[in-house]
Amino acid sequence: MAHMYKEIPDAALETHKFGSVHYLLSGLPTINWILRHTLLPKSGDHKIIRGHAINLLHIFDVPQKFKVMSLIVETIKRTAADQKRSCGYARQIQELINSKMGTGTYLLDKEHMPIYPDFEDNTVVMNEDEPSSMHAQAKKEKAKAEKAARMPTTEEASQYLLKSKQDQLGYLIASTLRIEKGLATLTQNQESLERILEQKFYDLDVKEYVRNSSGVQLFTCGWLPASTSPRALVFLCHGYGMECSGFMRACGVRLAAAGYGVFGMDYEGHGKSMGTRCYIRSFHRLVDDCDRFYKSICGLEEYRSKSRFLYGESMGGAVALLLHRKDPTFWDGAVLVAPMCKISEKVKPHPLVITALTQVEDIIPRWKIVPTKDVIDAAFKDPDKREQIRKNKLIYQDKPRLKTALEMLRTSMYVEDSLSKVKLPFLVLHGEADTVTDPEVSRALYEHAASTDKAIKLYPGMWHGLTAGEPDENVEAVFSDIIAWLNARRRVWTPEERLTKMLAAPKKPDIDEKEHGSTRPRRQRRGFLCGLTGRTHHHSEM
Repeated sequence: MAHMYKEIPDAALETHKFGSVHYLLSGLPTINWILRHTLLPKSGDHKIIRGHAINLLHIFDVPQKFKVMSLIVETIKRTAADQKRSCGYARQIQELINSKMGTGTYLLDKEHMPIYPDFEDNTVVMNEDEPSSMHAQAKKEKAKAEKAARMPTTEEASQYLLKSKQDQLGYLIASTLRIEKGLATLTQNQESLERILEQKFYDLDVKEYVRNSSGVQLFTCGWLPASTSPRALVFLCHGYGMECSGFMRACGVRLAAAGYGVFGMDYEGHGKSMGTRCYIRSFHRLVDDCDRFYKSICGLEEYRSKSRFLYGESMGGAVALLLHRKDPTFWDGAVLVAPMCKISEKVKPHPLVITALTQVEDIIPRWKIVPTKDVIDAAFKDPDKREQIRKNKLIYQDKPRLKTALEMLRTSMYVEDSLSKVKLPFLVLHGEADTVTDPEVSRALYEHAASTDKAIKLYPGMWHGLTAGEPDENVEAVFSDIIAWLNARRRVWTPEERLTKMLAAPKKPDIDEKEHGSTRPRRQRRGFLCGLTGRTHHHSEM
């Protein structure tokens, strides 16, 4: 082992220990790092080489070139010699070898003895009763051959065992049941494999925290196609109380499987982001956070030529529309699922109620005093999915805070007043049986928007949670419509085309934009204190 080290300085002789990662010969620290992060467990002191790694590194303390295959061969030999004290992935490697070789047991014999038998972890016990020994394997093969010799052939079985029609019928029934069972197992295995592939190749490829302009830490995540560059980019805007990494994961996975790069962010106070739980002090700041992060993704070199789509659910629909209003030429389209973009006439509260709440808005902004009903029960039709959503601890399920509810109502009114200024291509989808956001709000958006490319899909009998709370066949239909719409509008953009589109934008922002920001209307325009004609709870949950 001493030969593994170069000359140690005199100042370090007293403190240096054999087994330390310091002063190893050139190349050995890198090999040790590779072993520690792949074949060997990462626990323990990272400054000391693990015992088994010393044995492997010993291979390379002779003057010869390092060969990766030599390392692999030696590691497999030591793994076969003693699986208790070797690499952590020995069992998986063993199963892989068995599946390819067609044997149920690895044959441990004299040929698999290690090159260096003098190390303590290379002791090999050859016991004929051990299932992995040659003797035990020979016994098994002999017993299998004897059993096969006693069994009649297919012709003999049909001649001697199936003489009567009743025997033949029973044999056919039993064979049919075996075939059906085999097919069911095959289908189940295929579905399991598809789920594994979906999770492995379209799982969270991007996951990090960023800080907003106020220094609050925000959680961001993303899903990317397995092996190709994204066809286009889709940016998720989740609903009130929701989050991206869990609740909207299925959406991200589906769109990534269709070839899209999908990115999401938990708003301040939502999901895994920092901040007071579901406290929206300023909707303007929420929109700014999304705008800043999503544009940073679009600005990456590999994504500059991709189409950029917004995807908003419920309150996220309002966020998406406000992102468009903030920069009208930047986004190439939006998918709006049951968006919160207008207060239904059926549910408007009396202005005096809003006025009373506004009087104490700045005194008790965080108080959870806004009356609500259980929106999860009203939004998600499928009982099993509803319970899964209820178990998600990242989803806020308490009463809305006063300030939050009023900010959302002001935003709804502002979006309603500016529907005619929506100019980007969009697809709006809504369940006709939705009792959380009335389908008439989507009809109003479709009718009043100035967009030349707009489409609406209304689904009879479906509820608010179109992509997460409906039966699987309904969810498939909704995503099929979404992906078809995206596929028809994605394209590759040149810098010149981007510049031309940007120059086509109005040179001056709207009066409302300058005076009140991208979300807040003028309070005096409605004739009562907060300028709202919406109720305080119907839209606030999502």
